[in-house]
Amino acid sequence: MPVKTSVFNKENDITQYIISNTKETLIVKVLNYGAIISNILFNDNKNKQRDLVLGYDDYEGYLRKDNPYFGALIGRYGNRYYK
Repeated sequence: MPVKTSVFNKENDITQYIISNTKETLIVKVLNYGAIISNILFNDNKNKQRDLVLGYDDYEGYLRKDNPYFGALIGRYGNRYYK
């Protein structure tokens, strides 16, 4: 499985890691900003590429206060208990 990288946000040094199978029929994109899964792309039965994950196209979307943590592997509290 080849792993590629691309710059997601240059000012904040956010990198996107792109993991795919050899035929690129399954592609997973992960940000180094909280290990956010930004995309899971796959081909449907009509060979059209679909995205399985809800997320934002730009970095500013992930910074919004009303962000419901789309694609985040770790939530707001990181397994800490708050009352």
